[in-house]
Amino acid sequence: MIISPYELAFIAGGFTIVGALVGGWIGYRSTLSIYRISEFNKAATSFRNAFIPEITFLKHNAVIPDNERHYADLNEFLEAGYIDRHLKAFEIFKNHLSSKERQEIDKAWREYCYHPDNQYILFFEQYSWRVANKGIGYEKQLQSLALNRIEKILEFAQPK
Repeated sequence: MIISPYELAFIAGGFTIVGALVGGWIGYRSTLSIYRISEFNKAATSFRNAFIPEITFLKHNAVIPDNERHYADLNEFLEAGYIDRHLKAFEIFKNHLSSKERQEIDKAWREYCYHPDNQYILFFEQYSWRVANKGIGYEKQLQSLALNRIEKILEFAQPK
């Protein structure tokens, strides 16, 4: 069977159109994927940055100069960060997670800042050596506990 030049041009044109459509679709999907990753990374960076004063204090026992206010207890310091920065950053960042990741970060978040028996009651007193009635020496253990919980939350904000 011999293919005429017109049939050959028609077949070549068909393959060209199909190739262009497939290439366009792949390009669109790639661009969309890159955009989502970029937006996730921006939100993750903002989320991690919201915790810098707490991490600096908990890891190095150093207060960032922006936090000129002095706190009597660790729980006051953590609660101030929660009110000023953390909650807003958390709500924005959560929108960039899958439903499974949202459930997991919600669980870690509740463990960090809510009462174990009632998830609707903020309970930063769990980080107070005064409430625990164990003396100021117990504060290092509470700092370690808070740092571990914050790092557990921030695991979700690793760059992609």
